[in-house]
Amino acid sequence: MAQAQKSTNGTAATNYDALSDQVSVLKSDLRDMASTVEKMFGEQKAELQQMAAKKAGNALSVANDTATQVAEGATQARDTTVEAIKERPLTALAVSAGIGLLIGVLSRKS
Repeated sequence: MAQAQKSTNGTAATNYDALSDQVSVLKSDLRDMASTVEKMFGEQKAELQQMAAKKAGNALSVANDTATQVAEGATQARDTTVEAIKERPLTALAVSAGIGLLIGVLSRKS
């Protein structure tokens, strides 16, 4: 059960890191697009930069919202797991032992 909790928290962190990386790439792409457009349409530069900044801000906001949702989901999963263990400690122990046994058997065959 402790591994499930760590796995959930690790997944949340991985998802957040992936979203942050994607936002960084998006910002870079938007800067490149703004530069290209500036060359083509010099007089519209300021307006296009504002639009690019707004889109990047929106993307960052969505990424932050998603990361928050993932973190809340991980916290809820952890809380649910802890509550289930408190309610049925012997069942949790039996399940953990069974999983350990299964992993042990599978690792011997490898």
